Amino acid sequence: MHYKISELTELDSTVKTIVQRRIREFSKLKTGNSTTFNLRPYLDRDLKSDHYCELFFCILAANYSAKRACLIQSEIKRNEWFTLTRNQLLHRLLDLGYRFPAVRSAFIVKNRANHNKLMNILRSDSATQNKRQDLINTFYGLGMKTASQLLRNTGHFELPIIDRQIYKFLVQKFKVQRYKTLTENRYKELEEILMKIADANGMTPGELDLYIFYLQTGVILK
Repeated sequence: MHYKISELTELDSTVKTIVQRRIREFSKLKTGNSTTFNLRPYLDRDLKSDHYCELFFCILAANYSAKRACLIQSEIKRNEWFTLTRNQLLHRLLDLGYRFPAVRSAFIVKNRANHNKLMNILRSDSATQNKRQDLINTFYGLGMKTASQLLRNTGHFELPIIDRQIYKFLVQKFKVQRYKTLTENRYKELEEILMKIADANGMTPGELDLYIFYLQTGVILK
């Protein structure tokens, strides 16, 4: 299989600049405690975030609009993720137009009990794949995709993120089989393909995700 993506060479330099800016913003969470995402020109927001806010964001963004999830994240203060009761958070998400307020607010509140474990996992010397499994085992609402996204958003670029847009791209561009459900084994098979694509195009899987998402949607978020 030929893994080069010709469309990447045709991208405007502005797109590449935004991708590299986002990579720097993610990287600040690899060793630091906070970062600020400049989401322009797609959203007029400077979004201050940290590891815990990214955990909650990834839970919100699962099977939901990334743009809407970013807007909702920007409307909820950091301390509110920890202090609002489950009922208060549910109604806050409902007021903000969120699609899954009941289930996701329950996940977020339950995850507060293990919030101290988040930094231990992210800052451990374990391989990124092992960190992903530890995240899935520890936090409600995280699966293969959401845990991979959380890792990428906190400066770990070794794993692909297979959401609907990325999967659609693989089906269209590389003729992979379309499944109704992605089991863990199928997810890992697609990961291997994306890792080969990233290598062939001279970038990390985490960086490749931003480019493919842009090719599919015309935006670069997180």
